[in-house]
Amino acid sequence: MKKLGFIASFLALIFLLATGCTSTKKTNDDLKKNDKPVVVEEKKTPLQVIKETEKVLPTIKAYKFTRSTLEKGNGQTYNNIETGVEQLNPEVAHFTNSRNTEYYYDKQNIYMKKDGQWTRQTNTDGKVLVSVLFTNNIDFLIKNLGTKEEVPGVTVTKNGDEYVVSIDYLIFKDPTMTDAEYAQAKAETIKRKTELTIDANTFEPKKYTFNYESKAGSLRSVELDLSTYTSPIVIPSEVVQSATQAPAQNQTQSTTPST
Repeated sequence: MKKLGFIASFLALIFLLATGCTSTKKTNDDLKKNDKPVVVEEKKTPLQVIKETEKVLPTIKAYKFTRSTLEKGNGQTYNNIETGVEQLNPEVAHFTNSRNTEYYYDKQNIYMKKDGQWTRQTNTDGKVLVSVLFTNNIDFLIKNLGTKEEVPGVTVTKNGDEYVVSIDYLIFKDPTMTDAEYAQAKAETIKRKTELTIDANTFEPKKYTFNYESKAGSLRSVELDLSTYTSPIVIPSEVVQSATQAPAQNQTQSTTPST
């Protein structure tokens, strides 16, 4: 009887081992069937990214923005942060800066509120929008890349959900410069670089940065963060009616640098 019991136990053990192996094999097969194919993302060139962005820009009606500007040179330092909104058509901007001054801009007038009082002056150069820093560089790249997918000094990298298109002016030669001018600029410059950050899904602009440093010690840096905005921007009637003409010595320079 003991012998029969031993044989029965041995057969049961073999059955369990066989069942276990079969189960494991089935699980492995199932895992193989459920494996998803690896999708290799196509690498985009600077021209491809810029052209996609060029298509999107006309659909944007307004932006919310923050712009930081830092300049050093000739023993002086300028540092300012502007935060606000701008509308592209008609062109109107409303923002405040880090000096607690509030502004409304349109193509004809600049309204400035300081110490609780609104003043008005003529917008002599007609500049309103800070987003032209981004748009102008898109136009510049489209013009100078032409049909070339990439050129020396112009690169694109993908960081998560963003493309960053860079222009390194120590490598990329601006076609408007002569060889002599370019050689002199390189000899005098430590760094001159522009970067455009673009949403990898929508191709909307997200950021513009410019950094310049000379061997003589001057420095200029601009960082512009952008996001789309939909609400209409209108200069309030009470601002227009209460604003007094600004004295000549208090005239404001344009909010849009030419970088």
